[in-house]
Amino acid sequence: MSQTYGNYQFEIYSEGATSGVTPTVTTDPHQLEEQAKTALEFSNFTYLAGGVGEKATMGSNQLPIHKETRPAETCGKIGVPYILSTASSSSIADTAKANGNRNRWFQLFWPMDDNTTLSLLIRINGLGVLLINLDIWSLACVTDPVFRAKFREESGLRIEEDIMGASRS
Repeated sequence: MSQTYGNYQFEIYSEGATSGVTPTVTTDPHQLEEQAKTALEFSNFTYLAGGVGEKATMGSNQLPIHKETRPAETCGKIGVPYILSTASSSSIADTAKANGNRNRWFQLFWPMDDNTTLSLLIRINGLGVLLINLDIWSLACVTDPVFRAKFREESGLRIEEDIMGASRS
């Protein structure tokens, strides 16, 4: 394992994308609780599963894990800029609608495909500040319609049916 987080992160992504090797701890939020249950002593697991003390966050944790419209809406209400990423699980349009006419930034992890890049750039036009990351490959463009159509055409599958394959596209 690498000494720095950035290198460790790179190892996880590259091993997963090229060899199908996954990290010891799941990155699937739907499997985290089950994995914790088998790895932790019973008293430690029940402490964590019970909301760690006052259970104040348990209600909010019941919200859909992968939707980003709620934070965008909250940022819009309190006037804090919201940063949406290429790797978002919510569409640009849904997030912009939830955020309202507020200050938004878009973090673009440059896709490998020019048509997907163009599609993203067209749809984010006018949304605010554009941040471009060129130091890491795009981990996901799962909400982009051009990317979704291209992946389905090339693989015959929906992204949800082969997330690892989609991450290599």
